[in-house]
Amino acid sequence: MYRRALGQNLVEEGKLLVDGLRERGYAIELAFWYFQEGGQAWRLILVMPAVEHPGPLSVYPVVREIFAEKGPTQLRVFDIGLHAPSERAHFEESLHSTPTTSYVGPAGLVFHDAFVYQ
Repeated sequence: MYRRALGQNLVEEGKLLVDGLRERGYAIELAFWYFQEGGQAWRLILVMPAVEHPGPLSVYPVVREIFAEKGPTQLRVFDIGLHAPSERAHFEESLHSTPTTSYVGPAGLVFHDAFVYQ
């Protein structure tokens, strides 16, 4: 099956976003690019306590602020999935179910078709 490659620009822009969130005091437990079969697209997944409380609607404006500052050219808000730490089990299940090459990341999670920042 054909898969769109995760370009270096997206990798670099994702890192700029992760760094920008950290600079603003946001804790990030997991940050990785994951290929979603259903949507046939790469998604930047961020697992952050701030998504649980006060909620994702408080984080997206900060993402837009970082975009305005850093000026990504390819990364879009629609490419980003913000998730709470309580959803971690969902990622473990999803990431274990894709039968391709894998990478063992933080906390022993296995990632398939992924690029892991932390």
